Amino acid sequence: MADDSATHAPTAYASSVSIEWKRLTFTITKKGKCGKKDETIKILQGVDGFLPGGRLLAVMGPSGSGKTSFINMIADRVPKVAGAKASGEVLIDGVPRRSIPAFSRLASYVLQDDSLYPMLTVYETLLLAARFRLPVSVSLKDKKARVEGLIDELGIRQARDTVIGDDKHKGVSGGERKRTNVGVEIIGDPSLVFLDEPTSGLDAFQALNVVQLLTRLSRDRGRTIVVSIHQPRSSIYALFDRLLLFAGGRVMYNGDAVAAVDHFSKKLNLDCPVHFNPADFFIDMISINEALDDKGEGDRKRIDAIAKAAEEVRVSSSSELEKGKPKEDGDARSFAAHAGVIKMQGGCACTGRYHSSLFEQFGLLYIRSLRSKVRDKPALIFPVFAALFFAIIVGILYSGMTLGQKSIQDRTGVLFFVCINQAFGGVFGVANTFPNEKKIVDRERTGGAYAVLPYYIAKWLAELPFAIMGPIAFAVVAYFMVGLVREFDNFVVFVAIIVMINMVAVSFGMLISSASNSVEQAAAFGPLVVIVFLLFGGFYVNTDNIPTAIAWIQEFSFFKWGFKALCRNEYQDLVFVNAEGTPCTEMLALNVSSGPLACAFVDGNQVLTLLTFETGSVGQCVLYLAIMAATVHLIAYACLVSKRQAFAPLDEPVVEGE
Repeated sequence: MADDSATHAPTAYASSVSIEWKRLTFTITKKGKCGKKDETIKILQGVDGFLPGGRLLAVMGPSGSGKTSFINMIADRVPKVAGAKASGEVLIDGVPRRSIPAFSRLASYVLQDDSLYPMLTVYETLLLAARFRLPVSVSLKDKKARVEGLIDELGIRQARDTVIGDDKHKGVSGGERKRTNVGVEIIGDPSLVFLDEPTSGLDAFQALNVVQLLTRLSRDRGRTIVVSIHQPRSSIYALFDRLLLFAGGRVMYNGDAVAAVDHFSKKLNLDCPVHFNPADFFIDMISINEALDDKGEGDRKRIDAIAKAAEEVRVSSSSELEKGKPKEDGDARSFAAHAGVIKMQGGCACTGRYHSSLFEQFGLLYIRSLRSKVRDKPALIFPVFAALFFAIIVGILYSGMTLGQKSIQDRTGVLFFVCINQAFGGVFGVANTFPNEKKIVDRERTGGAYAVLPYYIAKWLAELPFAIMGPIAFAVVAYFMVGLVREFDNFVVFVAIIVMINMVAVSFGMLISSASNSVEQAAAFGPLVVIVFLLFGGFYVNTDNIPTAIAWIQEFSFFKWGFKALCRNEYQDLVFVNAEGTPCTEMLALNVSSGPLACAFVDGNQVLTLLTFETGSVGQCVLYLAIMAATVHLIAYACLVSKRQAFAPLDEPVVEGE
């Protein structure tokens, strides 16, 4: 690290803080069905403990023992769930956590899922995190220096310029992805780091690398780390400072990891075999095997004895919990001030909700979205290819269209098909945008990285040029192949209209996306919205024939206004011909109103009257579409704001005997 100090700016690391938890209780009540009583499931049962600053606590236990719930409670990340009730008290250096306004900056939570943007490189991912999480008083040069130093600290120098990747794109290895995920959370130098099973899905070697990284963070940087982990190998177990064992929501052991084997041996006469992994031994001792002849009754008795021994040790050593806490009110007040102002590099401090301005947030988010879009070549090319494909099909199908009477139906049909094509392309092109990024955005918003407004605008503007490419490509090919009005002005207006239809469709797609919790929900909602508006578009049912009770829906159908604009652009003052190719205006002058040479429709104005589109103008329709798009975007934005992940506060601790 001496070499790093020579090349990177000096870093002021976070102060070590202790954490204490008292009587943590978490239950979920399920309502009984068919007259049955409600069932209350106890996830955690009055858990107490203390972790000194700068230590690594490993939380272990069988599946369903309460590991993740425990970390969620002390990290202030308990999700709001119907029937769930969480109570207890968490103290940070002796100060109640609820009184620390900047706890989200003091602590970071590394989720089990490695939610990162797949098309960004490791360096770009960490630099963006640094620019979001470090204050504006830290120069960009220093932020880059900190990122370079962190890359070395994480041991991912060889993957610096490799994209993260996902199931569709090759990228970094699982271990490198996991360490990058950790790096995103610690770039702001938090005092507390919580991790939920960071070794999940990794091989033994990669898992060891991750835990060694956490060990360095605690011992060399003074960070207090709490990590849940599932059956680590012996070399990983040897790295733990403290161990907390859970079974059925009860504490089986809480103390120094190196003393755990002696505790089980001396207090319980449960000896760990020589050369046997202690972690495997502990899990065996606190698990219930229902397949045995006694249905696991012997295991339950052993677990009760282990829990009783752990409680006796806790009570006898409770006085030691006072170590490392603020001893006087002055110390508590001093820490409270420290918690409200997160110390950053070079001794500067930052207060306020965000570390960067809204303008800077927008710029960073726009660049991130644009890079992700441009680098995903298949997703970039396919919409244009699909637009050209449909344009050619439509062009071939309607290539025989003339100004004759029989082509009026074809002309009207192709105009409405254009509306359908742009609507489906616009809605489904962006419907998965927010669900795909939900985990990342929830994590970043919870950490106070940025506001929703710059994120939404940046995402929309990044999608905009690529959304426009498809309609323009479609128009250039289909317009002339079909044989619509061959006037340049009409062509330009046609392009503008279908681009606007697409923009409104995109706004509805973003509304569906912001309102959906998953890709599956978005895929289900999309067709419902499109088809309902399609039916009120004025093609399948004349707008004058729609029942009065539901006629108001047509005013909100972008199909109607887009279709009307296209029809007025195409039909206004367009003169048709009869079967012999004679203009119908001439036949009208000759008073020919019947027979094979007569014209049912003399000009396009009559068609507009039939469609009830005789009033208004193209400009009014486009303006209405623009207002509709802006309104729907505002609703989508409000929906996205309201869907921020909510966490439940802890109720007052439950007093024994109540």
